[in-house]
Amino acid sequence: MSKITIFCERKIALSIENTIENTIENTIENTIENTIESMKSGNSKDKIPPKKNPTKNPKKKLFQKAGVKVKAKNSLFLTA
Repeated sequence: MSKITIFCERKIALSIENTIENTIENTIENTIENTIESMKSGNSKDKIPPKKNPTKNPKKKLFQKAGVKVKAKNSLFLTA
């Protein structure tokens, strides 16, 4: 696990935190959706059957927050 400390204003730290969280969230969601689509279309070894009712597919939170926390007034700690 790596730690990075960035010293900056709290406003900037919060902006960085939001950017990182959104990037991680979008990347994970896109990867999962692409994998599922690939499996449905038969482009994967592990085929899964199509859903019986595709309209009832509520989006669920697929992961917890990334290890990004604002720990102090002027620093942002990232764990990876």
